[in-house]
Amino acid sequence: MTGRMTAFVVVMGCAWMAQGQWPQWRGEGRDGAVTGGARKGKWPAAPELVWEREVGEGYSGPVVVGDRVWVHARRGEKELVSSLRLGKGEVIWSAEYESPFQQESVARQHGRGPFSTPALFEGRLFTFSITSVLTAWDAAAGKMLWKRESAREFAAAYPYFGAASSPLAWGGMVFVHLGGDDRNSPGQ
Repeated sequence: MTGRMTAFVVVMGCAWMAQGQWPQWRGEGRDGAVTGGARKGKWPAAPELVWEREVGEGYSGPVVVGDRVWVHARRGEKELVSSLRLGKGEVIWSAEYESPFQQESVARQHGRGPFSTPALFEGRLFTFSITSVLTAWDAAAGKMLWKRESAREFAAAYPYFGAASSPLAWGGMVFVHLGGDDRNSPGQ
């Protein structure tokens, strides 16, 4: 294994796409369930490929609402956030930022992330980088609204393979798990 994983957004003709709602890790209810009625009629022998686009490296899942797809990936020393049109795969906006990250040797086979799926809530897209940086984006325009670098407030607390916590937006707040171990607890 090389430690590199190239992420693709592959859109197939699927029932969940017709619903157009997958705004966070594991879907609307964070339970992996697709809402809506059962598809009537005969299922096709194979799904139809509508489009595919290489977006970078990582294990972050896409989020989908309406006719848009948002992805979070890595290219070299930068993390990249993009919004694409669901029907054709056209890039609507894309923004990148520096995110250098050195893994311990035992973790290199897992790649350099990102590992966290974004969350879309009330017009904002929240991403969590491999180095525990929580960022809010204007989901329509791609403008960075704010970011919190937890390593500046606490000792760098992400595990040796990097941060892997998908944001949860709820009640006007955003939650992430910073990770780490006893050596990186506040106050030590």
